[in-house]
Amino acid sequence: CFPVTIDQPLGSTANGGSPVRQIEVCGGWADASMYAVTNANQLYAWGYNGYYQLGDGTTTAVQYPKLVATNVGKVYVGGGNYHSALYTTPDRRYLFAAGYSGYGQLNIGSPWYQYNWTQILDANNYGGTKIKKVVVTGTGSYSSTFVLLDNSRILSCGYMPGSVTNLYNDYTELGTHTQWIETNPAINYDEESIEDIGANGISNEVVVFALTTKGRLHMMGYSTYYKMGWGTGGYNWCPFWIEIH
Repeated sequence: CFPVTIDQPLGSTANGGSPVRQIEVCGGWADASMYAVTNANQLYAWGYNGYYQLGDGTTTAVQYPKLVATNVGKVYVGGGNYHSALYTTPDRRYLFAAGYSGYGQLNIGSPWYQYNWTQILDANNYGGTKIKKVVVTGTGSYSSTFVLLDNSRILSCGYMPGSVTNLYNDYTELGTHTQWIETNPAINYDEESIEDIGANGISNEVVVFALTTKGRLHMMGYSTYYKMGWGTGGYNWCPFWIEIH
């Protein structure tokens, strides 16, 4: 490996470009895609494009950084070589997506792909709030998307094995969800709120957590190698708190 300088406007103020403030990479094996957001709120993408994940309407690999979207706040990627890419607008009100959605992970049922960057969420419809964080988890085609809003509401869609379907409502139906499902943790919102969410896993072996402002960790998912911290393996079908001392 050796350093590579990208001689493109996105990183050069000398030729009228704008410095990069965020860069993300996602893929599997050699099928990697790169995303860079500039201080001018522009999104550049390049690399593997087999599932429309660069959002330029093609499946042609892109050799050099290509401007694919404007008015971009932050970009999120995940899902391995079948991956999806999402970005929020600078005001954090809207979520756009491109790429693979075979299990509804981009909030669509058909077709299986978002060919171009398309709005898939308006946070104004959920209490006039804003988008705080987006997480895409899974590998191959089995991916799920989770969105945390500023008002602590959590939305999810995509491939949901029984352990994480409608995470916090003890809803264990197997299957695919192509529309946003609201997943409200059972907490007292007068005393605490959701500070952060995270998820990771392969195929259906997914672990999801929500961290509250009181520092309590709320987890659900598949507990191979005891990663749930509850002393045994298998699925945890119901939500539970982990006490860390």
